Amino acid sequence: YPVMHTPNDPNFYLKRNFSREDSAHGCIYAREECDINEPSDNITLYGHNMRDGSMFNSLKSWCNDAAVKTMAQTTQIEIYTREGVYIYDIFSFYVDDSNNFARTVFTSEDDYLTFLKRVARRSNVKTNREYNAQTRICTLITCTNGSNKDARYVVHGILNQFIPFDPEA
Repeated sequence: YPVMHTPNDPNFYLKRNFSREDSAHGCIYAREECDINEPSDNITLYGHNMRDGSMFNSLKSWCNDAAVKTMAQTTQIEIYTREGVYIYDIFSFYVDDSNNFARTVFTSEDDYLTFLKRVARRSNVKTNREYNAQTRICTLITCTNGSNKDARYVVHGILNQFIPFDPEA
């Protein structure tokens, strides 16, 4: 899916498609202070939990699937940009209604490490992925479609690799 970004109108693509037309399905979009081409500490992406299995519907399996331990060790998040591919290894996933998982701005390295420790502790399965103050992550967020309207499925990945595109290829 394309990832849309409108810093001056953060929820623009919540109810619009890639062509900027009204659509209940919306698009996957980045939080306003994120820049996909210059990954910050926490690239945060939102997408709908579609009943037809599209967009971020698969995130619910991270919290509900019996094979989640295996999935956490073998599944990666890939974000393609003009410059290359960012590959993230899953390190945390859970359901949350506090919205503390969507932070993208941190006051210090200690503040960021505290955030990473908190989301690692929240995880349904311990992945034992290592992290430090220089670790960069991405966060995928979607609604649970449950009775708690504030509850979200949250999956965090640690940047493992960047593969630049070869402009000569």
